Amino acid sequence: MSPHVTIVVLNWNSGPDTLACLDSLADVEYPDRRVLVVDNGSTDDSLAQIRGAWPEAGWVETGANLGFAGGNNVGIRRALEQGADYVCILNSDVTVARDFLGELVRAAEGDPRAGLLGPKVYQRENPGLLQSAGLKARRAGQWELRGLGEPDVGQYDSLEYSDVLSGCALFAGRRVLERIGLLDERYHLYQEDVDWCLRSLGAGYRNRFVASARVYHRSAAPGTEAGARRVYYMSRNWHLLYRKHRFGARAWGLLYLQQAYWLARWTLGPERRAKRAQRDALAAAACDGFLGRFGERGRPSPR
Repeated sequence: MSPHVTIVVLNWNSGPDTLACLDSLADVEYPDRRVLVVDNGSTDDSLAQIRGAWPEAGWVETGANLGFAGGNNVGIRRALEQGADYVCILNSDVTVARDFLGELVRAAEGDPRAGLLGPKVYQRENPGLLQSAGLKARRAGQWELRGLGEPDVGQYDSLEYSDVLSGCALFAGRRVLERIGLLDERYHLYQEDVDWCLRSLGAGYRNRFVASARVYHRSAAPGTEAGARRVYYMSRNWHLLYRKHRFGARAWGLLYLQQAYWLARWTLGPERRAKRAQRDALAAAACDGFLGRFGERGRPSPR
């Protein structure tokens, strides 16, 4: 008897992407699976679109945008309540290969020390190019996507473990989730996946990169710039990550230097007018991070 897997897909105003994701999941070969769509307080008609096309999917409506961490946690809790042996959280802008789930289950079942598991991630708009073969340390306390933009010629197929995995598709067993807990909702957006991976390592597990499991994740359009919202959460949440995991002086020093550089550039440089919103967001992020104000911006931090 095969383990039961629940796949959690978080939707927020992303009807076309979520529909494409669900269409690809319909072709997955692994039999004992269930798809659970969590609508994270969508304000458009995406919920109606998806329900009309996929009435057989499981549904949860949060009623508000709880962020990436909060929305996925609603789905993970429901999956565990309904008896899932494994849970896979999947971004709505991801499509999957037919055998991806079976490969993840096989790897997890064969490795009792496996904590979080992640597939090989390709660029959805250019499937011959990699987006991620796990993440690698870039400098103290920061990581970057391994293999980003490289043609896949098998160069990472022998890689079995990666301390940090891409948050667009993460897979974990019930026993792991019960031990390390769910995503930390204080992040709201960004870095919660890194935190989850580090907590898994801290609990004595090994995070496993499964090269034979393939998914396809939509990349940001070329030239797309980070908006103020993304700048705020990305910048602030490093403070929470470093506090939780007791990063040393070098990591903190690099963080402060990096944030000071961008504040100066967006205040004094030639792009200061165009980047005013990002500058203000970064200043607020640095202040909130220093003062320990986390969770959704402007709301009390969840416990």
